[in-house]
Amino acid sequence: MLKNIINRFYKKYKYFQRKHLNFIGKFGLESNEYYIVSFPKSGNTWMRIILSNILSIEKGSHVFLKEIQSFVPDSHIPSQIEVAGKSGSVFNGLKFKFVKSHNPYSDFFKGKNIIYIVRDGRDVLNSYYHYLNARREEKVKMLDLITQSNQFGFGSWNTHIKSWHNGVHGKFIQLRYEDLLKDTEIEMKKLLKFIDFEVSEDVLKLAIENSTFKKLSSLENKKGVAYNDKLKDKSSKFFRKGTSGDWKTSFSHEDLEQFMIENADAMKLCGYDSIMDNK
Repeated sequence: MLKNIINRFYKKYKYFQRKHLNFIGKFGLESNEYYIVSFPKSGNTWMRIILSNILSIEKGSHVFLKEIQSFVPDSHIPSQIEVAGKSGSVFNGLKFKFVKSHNPYSDFFKGKNIIYIVRDGRDVLNSYYHYLNARREEKVKMLDLITQSNQFGFGSWNTHIKSWHNGVHGKFIQLRYEDLLKDTEIEMKKLLKFIDFEVSEDVLKLAIENSTFKKLSSLENKKGVAYNDKLKDKSSKFFRKGTSGDWKTSFSHEDLEQFMIENADAMKLCGYDSIMDNK
């Protein structure tokens, strides 16, 4: 009896795994298909929300964290890809299609269309530092996080950046989180022009307005914190600050020195100032 249940479960798992791999394996090769790639905590979710709002406005809806999976599914969550691949899904009816990934470059992405988002690695690790410590009884130290950033599960920040800069892509555009913060409309227009996605001024402005940090933070207060059950610190928010340069509140001089030792190559590749700023 138990053996039969296990066999059925395994067959079902393998079936969904094949469907998942078949979908993401082919995705990104058509002119209207793009992977949105970034190292974790670099603005991927924010970009997904902006694009989802653009795609959803014609349907009269306003998306938040739960709704974006219908418009921009996460390649790391098979259930989202399964729904996206179904006939009649919201995703299949979209003129342009986007799928999220945090993976470093590999031959899997060879020739595929990529929107790559980068963020100052110091702010990336600072964001992850707060994310982890809101979910752990035993707090992680910044210096330990800097020297072990590969614990994200996607390699180190430095390796991730270099892998994508050395990759062989289809269409490829890199956007910086800091530039998106400074002038979201200009950066989104640059992106939309690059992928040949015509969006009216009114739709773009409304989508951006619905995706501001203030609006998202307000929605989080109303709808609750995502994955609240995993939080040890119940005051923690997914949309914590949405700024750049906040690393200075967490990094010691020693932390900064070690970060630059580990990540100088990637900082230079992304065009970030590599001068050792004082805290």
